[in-house]
Amino acid sequence: MGTSEQKSSLRKAMRLQRKRMPPREVERRSREAQKRIVALDEFRSARRVGLYLPVGNETRTDGVLAQCRRLGIRVCVPAYSPKRGCYAMAWFDEEMKLVPGWKGVPEPYPRRWAGRTRLDMIIVPGLAFDRMGRRLGQGGGHYDRLLKAAGRSAGLKVGLAFDRQIVPRVPTDKGDITMDLVATESRVIRVRRRLMRRLKKKGAR
Repeated sequence: MGTSEQKSSLRKAMRLQRKRMPPREVERRSREAQKRIVALDEFRSARRVGLYLPVGNETRTDGVLAQCRRLGIRVCVPAYSPKRGCYAMAWFDEEMKLVPGWKGVPEPYPRRWAGRTRLDMIIVPGLAFDRMGRRLGQGGGHYDRLLKAAGRSAGLKVGLAFDRQIVPRVPTDKGDITMDLVATESRVIRVRRRLMRRLKKKGAR
């Protein structure tokens, strides 16, 4: 089975799994996962954070957003740019409201693009992650393109998910972007540390 087929099969399984989660469980597990994010030193020292607005049974981000407001951290979220034909980051300041955007995904109004503003952290959803930071998205490549376009200005890349979305290995292609951290309701996976440990083990052989 090729990478494309592997991704398709895993997406189908993970979508079904997440769809079956009761609303109360989604909310409860989301609260715990968000606590892991806001407890990070990298979050507490941040001045600008990129955040997604959840759709369906995606891990909620309302707790992270509320903490950003309390700490005075400026927030931006993905918004669709018809001119570019892709997503880009737009500021979501406290006085702004949310309106339905492309395909019904909420976006801030009025829209003010963040451009190449340096973010300290960007929090990303996914259908599945593994312990090496590999991510499986919905299949449109929107976040991979967004992160690639942002380059180093994206800051620390953090995947937010439920424990059940952590799999042994996510199949990837050359253009797929990996995370620096993955946070769930029970743990924070620091990918760089895992990579260093793996390299040390290889060097010791």
